[in-house]
Amino acid sequence: NNDYYIAGESSFVNEVKDVLKKNGVKHHQVRYLVISNKYENNEKHKITVLRGLKEDCYTSYPGETILETLLRNNVIVRHACGYGECGWCRGEIIFGETYTSKDLDHRVMIDKEMNVVQMCSTYPKSDIVIRIPIIDYEK
Repeated sequence: NNDYYIAGESSFVNEVKDVLKKNGVKHHQVRYLVISNKYENNEKHKITVLRGLKEDCYTSYPGETILETLLRNNVIVRHACGYGECGWCRGEIIFGETYTSKDLDHRVMIDKEMNVVQMCSTYPKSDIVIRIPIIDYEK
């Protein structure tokens, strides 16, 4: 009953996952991180964050996910895995275009239909407006 952690290019990660599955390793025993698949752009984008009645604006740098932009600006965001599998860092895109690699898109169908993204694996392709949950650590 070992757990396995895989990190690398998507093709490598998928090959290793397939080998582990063929050898009887269960899905819950495998954690992975796809290291490439970054969205390559050379532009900065404005990210407008809606949280309750509050609205803040931040600038994303080229190659930076939405989550990376928010964390760099000290925005408190619920997150855990960093590669789109846990679903903790969800946010609703209200306006704008985003990119999520097929290898890192672990959203359920309703999230896709409602334009909800996992911020750790999603890159802005334009200026965006995103609604994120209010986090109250005082409770």
